[in-house]
Order: sequence, then C-alpha cells, then structure tokens
Amino acid sequence: MSSVWVMLVYGCAAGGALLLLYFFRARSWYWHVMSIAAAVAFGVTPPPEGWGGPRFDLAVGSTFVFFFLWGAAAPLFRRARPSPRTQADERGGERHLTA
Repeated sequence: MSSVWVMLVYGCAAGGALLLLYFFRARSWYWHVMSIAAAVAFGVTPPPEGWGGPRFDLAVGSTFVFFFLWGAAAPLFRRARPSPRTQADERGGERHLTA
C-alpha cells in the first residue's frame, strides 16, 4: 500500500475529528475520556484470525487517530461560558422599573 494512501486516510481522520470539535465544540468531559479509552482499547486489541492485513491496519489506525484526537484535543475547543449579564442581554435584558 502506498504511503500516500496512509497519510491521506490518517489526515482525513485527524481533520474530521478537529472539524467536529471546531463546529460543535467540546462536549461533556466524560465523552472525551471514554473516546480516548475506546481508542486505546481498539488500538491494542489483536485482529481476529484472517482479518490482518494492510487494509485492516489502516481502518484500525484511522479509527484510533479519530477517537484519540477527538478526545485529547477537546480542552483546546472548550465553550466559552457567557457571563450572566451577557445571557440576560441575549434574552432581551432584564428590565427594572425605577420609580
């Protein structure tokens, strides 16, 4: 298998994970921890008999890259918490009547 295919597939996996983080931001912390744990578990699991080969390795590797990068890069894409004043302004502001 050409190294161009390997770099293309791994690059798409990494780009997909980063694009999901960019557009949807980080979710709850436990989803990202479970993603890293699933990537490690999936990466160290030996292939079933007869499934080994370059295509299987490429599929497992790209899945590992996607889940690991999605979980590990989550702190870089956290949501900014708006202040209570900003939230009130977005809802039309809190109107106080003064006499």
